[in-house]
Order: sequence, then structure tokens, then C-alpha cells
Amino acid sequence: MFKRIKLFKYYLILGLQKTYRASGITSVCKDDMHILLWDFDKVKSVKKELIPNLKKLQKQFNLSNIYLFCSSPRKYHAYCLKKHNFHDMFRIIRLTPFTDDNFLIYTARRMEATLRISPKKGHKPVFIQCMPSKTKGSGSSAHREFLKKLIPNSNKLFNKETLNWDNDYRLIFTEYDTGEQK
Repeated sequence: MFKRIKLFKYYLILGLQKTYRASGITSVCKDDMHILLWDFDKVKSVKKELIPNLKKLQKQFNLSNIYLFCSSPRKYHAYCLKKHNFHDMFRIIRLTPFTDDNFLIYTARRMEATLRISPKKGHKPVFIQCMPSKTKGSGSSAHREFLKKLIPNSNKLFNKETLNWDNDYRLIFTEYDTGEQK
């Protein structure tokens, strides 16, 4: 419920929105680098729209494996464990079609990306597929260990990952309030 009140040339908007507490994981690594996290909304076809766009970016930006999850109906999360500075990380996710606008706004404000890991309306993120790559670079061991718990038979995937893993196993988790989705 929102109420608009006109004050001269401006509108004052007041409202109430139901919120709930969510848990998330951040993109931050101990060395102030970031892995890529994506939050996608309004995807009609994963195979025809989302995956081809991710593969194109993977090639364009020399990205490592991308791990894709369904977070709720028509909504998806993705992880790429190759490290980037914040500016490059933000540029890549900003250029990715279907990236949620609110996700981009909060990533810019917080100077880190955050993905929900707690269930939302009964939906927990479910692993869909890995988009493999032979790219080399530095990778986050902490985020790799986190994903190993979410991906069935994950050792097969991570044994083929060509990144040089760091020695840091510290993850940054966060809790935040989020609006109820219709």
C-alpha cells in the first residue's frame, strides 16, 4: 500500500511493504578481490536466452567456469570463481542481460555483490549446470568450498577447473531485509 502526496513540484510517497530476513553470501575475497555473482530475473528460456549470453560473456571476458542455479521460478543465480577487482566485476555483471536491476543498485552501493542463499517462499537454489572453460587465473577457495556443498558430484567439476586457488577459506555471509515478492 503506497500513498502519494503532492508537495509543490514534488511527490512524497509513503508506504508499507512486508519484508523478511534473508541470508546471503558476498563476492568479497580476503585480498579485496571479488568473484562474479549474478542474480537474474524474468528469464523466459534458460537454454535459448540466459546460457548463450553467459557463454558469450565467458568468452569475451576470459571467464572461468560459470555455475548456474535456479533460485525460484524464472529466477537464477550464477557464480564464476575467477577473481576480479570490483570495477571489472561490476562492469561484467552490468553488461549481462537479465541481471536484476535491484541487484545492480545494491552491488554499486555496497561495493560488493550479494546473493541470497536462504530459501525464499520455499525455494532453495538448485544447481542446473556448469559452463566449462579452460581459462586460467586466480580463484577463490572459500567460494569453491561453499559451492561444493550445493553441487552434487562437485569434485568432478572442480577438478577440471583450471584456476590457481588461493589459500583463504574465509567467506563473508550477510543478513539483510528484503521485500516480499508477489
